[in-house]
Amino acid sequence: MVARGNEWRLANRSWRQAASDGRLTPLYSGSLACGPRLAHRREPPTLSLGENLLRCNFTAAAAPFYLVAVFSKTGPATSMPPPDVTAVSATKKTCRVLASLTDRRVHRLTDIAQSAALDISTARRILKDLEAEGFVERDPVSKHYMLGPQVYAMHHAMVDGLDVRALARPALIRLARRFGDTVILSLPMGWESVCLDLCFGDYPIRANYLEVGSRRPLGVGAGSLALLSTLDESESRAVLPMVRQRLAIKYPRYPERDLDLATQRARALGHAMLLDVVVEKMGGLGVAVRGPSGRAIAALSVAALNERIESREQELAQALSHEAREIERAWLPHA
Repeated sequence: MVARGNEWRLANRSWRQAASDGRLTPLYSGSLACGPRLAHRREPPTLSLGENLLRCNFTAAAAPFYLVAVFSKTGPATSMPPPDVTAVSATKKTCRVLASLTDRRVHRLTDIAQSAALDISTARRILKDLEAEGFVERDPVSKHYMLGPQVYAMHHAMVDGLDVRALARPALIRLARRFGDTVILSLPMGWESVCLDLCFGDYPIRANYLEVGSRRPLGVGAGSLALLSTLDESESRAVLPMVRQRLAIKYPRYPERDLDLATQRARALGHAMLLDVVVEKMGGLGVAVRGPSGRAIAALSVAALNERIESREQELAQALSHEAREIERAWLPHA
């Protein structure tokens, strides 16, 4: 502070600003002034704070003279944030790091930091903690990060609690009501598909040759073919020998070549259409319901007379695809 008579100017800019904002309060400590002597001291020394100035009821009689005062600095600028605010902020950062790793293109430290909007040191610290807890793994050679086993355990725990039949039931009702034909929900089970649910429409000629719990080889039926078309090369090699063996025994009108062509067409179009395979003059159109990884978790299909399928192929494909996407969003709303 700089003395001028009985006024002491606050020399530090930040303290002057604090005084101006009313965030600086002088506290009497019993020993305010030190030096050779005080002039005209007739009462205990006191202090008052004005804008940028500290006023007292005494003056310096001789140099050197200096003033010692105790201040309390208060207000929003210096208050500490509540502990829970800091905790939430740290949690959000961790969640953003984990969310960034769901993108397979993001695996380097710099990419993760950029995706999570964090600086490199913060991202590295969070990743180190997540790795220690098993939520993240780091390749020792490439130094790339990936989701760890704890994340997969959480995923399976969540999926086990979901009921795809309940999620898909409204879609089956809407489709049966709109098109008037039989709508089927199928699930993949190894090299087979299983009918999990179905809903009949009001058209008098129904595809009533399928019931809940019945099984077919993958590729037999529109929904089953949609499931087969989503398999990668290694999965296809694993299931096709069993599928072809079953076709030769039970579906002689459906040779291997026709299965391969139908599968290729389904992959190209994004929907599967099959006619005259299970029952003569009857056919179906199906689409896959996919999980976050792209793997099929179910299939929706419509079964009807061949002409009712062929004449409405695009309309059926669009409606089924829309309902499949809705089920996917309900299955994992934040994926």
